[in-house]
Amino acid sequence: MSPTHRELEVPAEGLTLAGTLSLPAATSPVPGVLLVHGSGPNSRHQASRGQLGMGFGVEVATFDALAAGLVERGIAVLRYDKRSCGPFNGCADNGYPPPSPELRADAFVDDAALMLDALGVAPEVDAARLFVVGHSQGATFVPLLAEARPALAAGVMLAAAHRPIDALLGAQRDLLVELLTEQGAPAEAIAQTTAPLDAALAQLQLLRAGTLAGDTPVLGAPALFWRSMIVLGERAEAAAQAVATPLLLVGGSYDWNVPLTEREAWETTLEEAGGPRTFRRFEGMTHALNWIAEPDRTQLGPADIGAHVHAPLLDALAAFVRAPR
Repeated sequence: MSPTHRELEVPAEGLTLAGTLSLPAATSPVPGVLLVHGSGPNSRHQASRGQLGMGFGVEVATFDALAAGLVERGIAVLRYDKRSCGPFNGCADNGYPPPSPELRADAFVDDAALMLDALGVAPEVDAARLFVVGHSQGATFVPLLAEARPALAAGVMLAAAHRPIDALLGAQRDLLVELLTEQGAPAEAIAQTTAPLDAALAQLQLLRAGTLAGDTPVLGAPALFWRSMIVLGERAEAAAQAVATPLLLVGGSYDWNVPLTEREAWETTLEEAGGPRTFRRFEGMTHALNWIAEPDRTQLGPADIGAHVHAPLLDALAAFVRAPR
């Protein structure tokens, strides 16, 4: 028997979420995993052609690869199109309307909770073994989902930022300057490349001070959305310390979007709080979860960049899902 795939539609606030449930060729019921996207408009595939300061030369469909790898290991996976991804921006062929100007990041958490509920009622899935695997922005939602759904078996935070979003943007800006300098880029080109981040950081400082004019867009998103992201980040840290749900936090040494120091900061915070927490580091893994063979970034060449999600990560995720609790 081969894996099967079923399209799901789940009513949500202002739209019907569209997703794909992938089921293993195994005796039901099986554990179920919900994949929750990173920042920006992302489809159920969550495809990427690079990360901060690095083009891959190939497209890595991170969520497709996670789903295929977990299904192969006997685990059902549900992935879906984010509400900011639709025909209005050429991101996905679904029936989504354009997002409201009043969109808050809370809506993404609410959507994920609804999709988790849909996964739990699938007849092939064991409702007592539901897991959330969040990536980047979606990773910070995992503790909030664990708080909202106490029956959740466990959560996985892949490349989760610990610092507030504005502080993380500042760190990304500094790393980008470092990378471009290493590559020999002239100062004028570096300044031109970082100009959007510099402008966004200045705007976010005003937002924190309460002096940003009106609802001035920041990197194309309304200030209202950024305020909600800052608040959610604070709530996520508190929830991660408080929930009894087991959490696995994963970072990669080649992640330039959310550096490994972020996972290390989570480790410090959560070890002090106690609870069932596991921390994993994967050498050579990028933000898109593919693998880089060359450990020295100054010697990196196109042949060193993998096109697939790091297989040891898939093994670790499957082992975490199947661990007795």
